[in-house]
Amino acid sequence: MREANDSHGAESRKRRRESVSDCEDGSDSAREEGHRVPSTAKRPALELNHAKSIITARMPTKLLTTNWSLGSNRLLNRRHVQQLKRAFVQFGGPKRDHEEHHLKVLCTGAEVHRMMKQLGSQDGAKQAEGMLDFTTWPDVNGRERLELLAGQHRIRALEEWVKDAKLSEEELWWPCKFYDKDGISVEQNIKLRLNQRDVAQPDSHGDI
Repeated sequence: MREANDSHGAESRKRRRESVSDCEDGSDSAREEGHRVPSTAKRPALELNHAKSIITARMPTKLLTTNWSLGSNRLLNRRHVQQLKRAFVQFGGPKRDHEEHHLKVLCTGAEVHRMMKQLGSQDGAKQAEGMLDFTTWPDVNGRERLELLAGQHRIRALEEWVKDAKLSEEELWWPCKFYDKDGISVEQNIKLRLNQRDVAQPDSHGDI
């Protein structure tokens, strides 16, 4: 009888451990990046979808900051920066027009609305190379810099390339996808910060 009770108790404890393990199964990739995220096991499906950008526009890089409000940004990889800069030289400049190379920044929908209203009051929306130009962002929304979620190596490589080539500071810009921080979930916010490419292979030209 005692052996039967001991066996039943051990089986019960095993089931409880498995249940706890299932509940704690969150985002493996987020944990690898050093983030702590809530379990997504019972989250609504909508929250688990990719966050949608509200607009893409050209933005001066001096208006962006690599300091994060959530978690800690990755350390700058100097080898990666140098490889990107060499690629810029090799290909005659950065391939900024490719959508997969666009930066990700965090803003509010109200800020974008004010910017669009300002551009709409001009003689046609100000565009550069077929893209909306948000160069006057500080005049409309103040001088607080926008949070750069992904692309710090491209920014640093661009700055060094412009300096070495003795180009004008007007070249210090990059297309940005704007995400409304009030319209995305915590999980989506974290996912935007995760490097979708292998950081251990910075020689890939995918980050040009």
